[in-house]
Amino acid sequence: MDLTSTHELIPRAHALQHIATRLDAQDHYLIASPPDTLGRLMTNLEDIPSWMAYVDNGSPTILRTERPGAVRLAGRILAVAAVVVVAKTVPRRDVMAALNRETNPGHTEDIFVLTTPGGRTWWPVLFAEALDLVDPAAAAELRNDGLPQ
Repeated sequence: MDLTSTHELIPRAHALQHIATRLDAQDHYLIASPPDTLGRLMTNLEDIPSWMAYVDNGSPTILRTERPGAVRLAGRILAVAAVVVVAKTVPRRDVMAALNRETNPGHTEDIFVLTTPGGRTWWPVLFAEALDLVDPAAAAELRNDGLPQ
């Protein structure tokens, strides 16, 4: 375990700004992970360098961490969702493998939402709030599709 890794509580506004900056710069992959997908995602990210999870339980404070165990523990204690940012220095094939998706050479998407097989698409509120800072129309569309409250 790397004890020098980032593991901190930050104000929600700071987390939103960090995520919005990544959205706007398009220099990271963004993964929206609802509660029922977090454990699997954290296991798959264990060997991926350069990622950061913003873990949200609806409070004014967000857990920002690079520690998979911290995210799993938060998910056992609270109902949480997360937005994970992965540096684009990580090969796309590695990110796709962590998401259990096939690499399609023609696809260039860099925002992913995880779902449970057979489950509905569920965008974490933290993601929609960050998107609102960059693209209010797209955020409104997500809200119209029905975000959990």
